[in-house]
Amino acid sequence: MTKTLRNLVRGGMLALASILPLKEAKSQINGNVQYIQHQDNSESYVRTFAFYTLPGEIKGFGIGEFYKGGDGYFGVNFLEKETGKGINPRVRIESDNEPFTWGSLGAEVPVNGLPKGISANIRWDALWIDKNGKYTPNRSVLGYFVSADLPLGFDFSTLGEFHVAKSEGVTWKYGEIDVGGKVGPFRVSYNPALESVGDGKRSPKFKHRLNVSAGF
Repeated sequence: MTKTLRNLVRGGMLALASILPLKEAKSQINGNVQYIQHQDNSESYVRTFAFYTLPGEIKGFGIGEFYKGGDGYFGVNFLEKETGKGINPRVRIESDNEPFTWGSLGAEVPVNGLPKGISANIRWDALWIDKNGKYTPNRSVLGYFVSADLPLGFDFSTLGEFHVAKSEGVTWKYGEIDVGGKVGPFRVSYNPALESVGDGKRSPKFKHRLNVSAGF
């Protein structure tokens, strides 16, 4: 990457990070709070989802995870701009126990022509910088998301991500499956995690989880 492009990526990341506070959102924030009961109880945690809109019709989507036993938190914000041309620019900002750990520039491509009640997209977080603004050439993440309405008020979704630029080749990063529906004021779902094995393999490790959430 040239010095000019590297500076552009760094500047873009820092500028976007400065507008992340939700008080700048134009529209009312909505989302949910989740409690995720992991098959390994010590790995259970609380997670928040928030959807908001920034100036320029930029759509924001934030996730916060808060862990037990002093293990801290992990946050990620996605900022996307719909272009109407089939490819939407996308920014990803990660916070791993600190305000800014990683930032990326990439794109999201909606999958068109699917049956009613089914949606899908492909995401590529292509160019990454670390917290010091240094470009990281061996970090690139390709992902997918699929959701579908099911009978009786149930719904299904799944997501997954692969590392595609590491020296060992394509490896699994993280994913989830979610199947559930409303139970009174709550949503209850079977929400297994598809975790990284951590040894360079492409296939994930399946972990059972139960997810209970309430909207706000």
